[in-house]
Amino acid sequence: MELDGLLAIESRDWARAAKLQMTRLSAAVVFFSAFVLAPLAVAETGLPELVHRWGLVGKWSTNCSAAKAEPHLVTSYEINPHGEVIIDNGHQLTEMRILRIDPTGDLVLQTIEATSADRRVLILRRSENTLQPVLNSKQDNDITIRNGKFVASLRETSAISRCE
Repeated sequence: MELDGLLAIESRDWARAAKLQMTRLSAAVVFFSAFVLAPLAVAETGLPELVHRWGLVGKWSTNCSAAKAEPHLVTSYEINPHGEVIIDNGHQLTEMRILRIDPTGDLVLQTIEATSADRRVLILRRSENTLQPVLNSKQDNDITIRNGKFVASLRETSAISRCE
């Protein structure tokens, strides 16, 4: 009876360890794609052209009418004079590099914050004139958004609309 109990404990520990390893492997694959394969996706078409073609350039907000009175509610995707794609959320500038447009039409990008050099992989899903974050993963494998939901609360991420 004691041996059966030990085997059950070892089996649970093994399953937990296997799940942890799969999570780490998944994160490693995302970052391999982001940091190694990224230049390949952009090489065929220039980064600014991809951003324009996908329809990302412009101002986006969860509430465009309120954003006119409070500019910090707007996230702006811009191409600066040097051809760099920048995210301006009113607090900081983040450089963006397009990784690829996946077969479902989602935009997979890598961002680098100007002040901290923090790298993230972000997947955005577009539907008509809205964007919704589907994945947000830091370089240290800290995933804050998975499958369109915040990991901590399981609450769905808010879609943002293009502001005219």
